[in-house]
Amino acid sequence: MNLENKKKKRYKFDFTIITVVKNDESNIEKTIKSALSQKNINIQYIVLDGFSKDRTFDNIKKYKNLVKILRYKDKSFYDGLNYAITFAKGRYIGILNSGDIYFNDTVLNKVKKKVKNLDFIFGNISFYNNKNEITRDWNLKFLSKKKIFFYFIAHSSLFIRLDIMRNYLKKYNLKYKIASDTDLIIRLNLLKNIRFKKIDDYLVFMKTGGLSTNYRFFFKKLTEDLTIINSYFSYNFFFIYIKKILVKLGGFFNYNKKIKLKQQLLLTLKKLNKL
Repeated sequence: MNLENKKKKRYKFDFTIITVVKNDESNIEKTIKSALSQKNINIQYIVLDGFSKDRTFDNIKKYKNLVKILRYKDKSFYDGLNYAITFAKGRYIGILNSGDIYFNDTVLNKVKKKVKNLDFIFGNISFYNNKNEITRDWNLKFLSKKKIFFYFIAHSSLFIRLDIMRNYLKKYNLKYKIASDTDLIIRLNLLKNIRFKKIDDYLVFMKTGGLSTNYRFFFKKLTEDLTIINSYFSYNFFFIYIKKILVKLGGFFNYNKKIKLKQQLLLTLKKLNKL
């Protein structure tokens, strides 16, 4: 499979960033501000509201001149993503969930400089809670295709070429309600001749409490993860999952790094509050 475009397509934007949200009035604005604050970059920002019953949509409408707003009665979070992607016009596509914010205002410009002709690129993320405390970080050290467990890539740190998303990956699999991003990332890395890079930079502060980090959905996510891994890796699936748990646990205990990350988080939030 050759992933090269026979004709180099010109894209209207460097990136399409998508936020799918429902009933999150307290977090959506800082996410919108974070996306719009990115410097020296040409982005299309799509915010899809799943017919929220609180003031989420009212908060989104404040930015109607800067954001492409969609309303869609989605069957699931990933159904909303699939719908929003049909409107994408950027060369690369990235996901920024409600409550998540970019590490600083130069993230997308930095990614653009490093992505060049790659098929996808990803980096590190850090998790924070309602008290603006850093709970853990996700910093992968694996850089080569032979060593990396692609299953470990953080969805919110991932930027995929739009034509690969549309022509090869097609859509998020709606069979999985919580872990469809796991399935998509594995399918991405099973493509032949895929060109990628892991950059050793923090790209996103991810808010805990969403589908993938909410403890209420732990067993549902666990079941979906194991089902997905088993479908691709067969007898190795248990080893791979245990490996991920160990990597995840390591992110809880780096106290000195947590201090530095919290300082950056508070600085970023302070800047967003002024916008």
